[in-house]
Amino acid sequence: MRWDWERWVRRCHSAANVQTLQTISFLAHLRSKGTWGPFLIVCPLSVLNNWIMEFEKFTPSVPVSCLMLAFGFEI
Repeated sequence: MRWDWERWVRRCHSAANVQTLQTISFLAHLRSKGTWGPFLIVCPLSVLNNWIMEFEKFTPSVPVSCLMLAFGFEI
């Protein structure tokens, strides 16, 4: 897994991408050790689609669900 992690980090161009990949790698590691979740990730709406795409790209075996809540108005 370390080799994959280093390869992913080299392809990243910003700190946000590194944080995304760190989180994905950590959750993939937990799953490999038998901890299946569920896990909650809270992120800004501006990066939500990127997170979903990165999970599907790097860990397609991890199911991803999206829940968007807004307080004070409906989406």
